[in-house]
Amino acid sequence: MVEPQEAESVSLIVDIWTNDYTHMSYIDVRVHVFWVDLSFVMKHQSLAVRHFGTERHTAENVAKALRNILNQYVLMPLM
Repeated sequence: MVEPQEAESVSLIVDIWTNDYTHMSYIDVRVHVFWVDLSFVMKHQSLAVRHFGTERHTAENVAKALRNILNQYVLMPLM
């Protein structure tokens, strides 16, 4: 069996959404680590759900927020 930290590839899913009640935006980063154990189970984990702030949802601002999260989990070299 391959443990998640030993997996050779991961898939990231990034979503930005706004709470209709509070009008606050959030960035949600999920990682799917693909490996098959003896029971043929695929594992996944939510890395972070963070308040996005009041910044516009531009590509530059989304990339900055995503980079901060990935750096925290050492999934990407510091940039």
